[in-house]
Amino acid sequence: MGLIICIGCQHQVNVTPVKRRRYKCNNCGCVEVIIIRRPKIWMEIADKAGLPVEEATHLVYAGLKWEAERRGYKPKWVDMKFLRLFGRKPNGEAVEGPQPPSQHLVKWFGKERAAYAKERRKLDEVRSGGAKKGTDFNANAAEPDRRYWSGFEGWVD
Repeated sequence: MGLIICIGCQHQVNVTPVKRRRYKCNNCGCVEVIIIRRPKIWMEIADKAGLPVEEATHLVYAGLKWEAERRGYKPKWVDMKFLRLFGRKPNGEAVEGPQPPSQHLVKWFGKERAAYAKERRKLDEVRSGGAKKGTDFNANAAEPDRRYWSGFEGWVD
C-alpha cells in the first residue's frame, strides 16, 4: 500500500502496489509527485480530490515566485521550474504575486537544491582532476615519481 500526492494540486491517491516509475498527476498534469511507500498510522490514506487545475497552477507559480524572491534568483528561474513541473510555459499564471508555497512544494525545492549541489560537486571533482582539495598529487607517496613520458617510447625511468 502506498500514497501518491501531487505537489501542484495536492491530489492524493492510494495505490497498491507502488511501482517504481515516473508518475504524472491525473488532475493538473504535474510530473513531480511525492510517493509515500509506507504510510504512517496517523496519515489520512483515503483518496482526495485536488484543487482545480487553474487554481493549482496559479498557486504553484506564486510559490515559485516567492521562492525566487526570497533566494534572489532571476525571474527566468520561475518559468524554467514551472516548465519542469507542468511541461508547458506559464501563460495566465504570470499575473500572480508571490505567495508562500505549500509544504509539498517546499519539500520539492529542497530536493532540487540537493540534486543541484550534488551535480556541482561532481563537476568540481572532474575539473580538479579527481584530487581532493588541499592535497598534492603525490602527497601519500614515499618518494616523488621520477618517471616521465617521452612520447613514443612510453614511460622512462
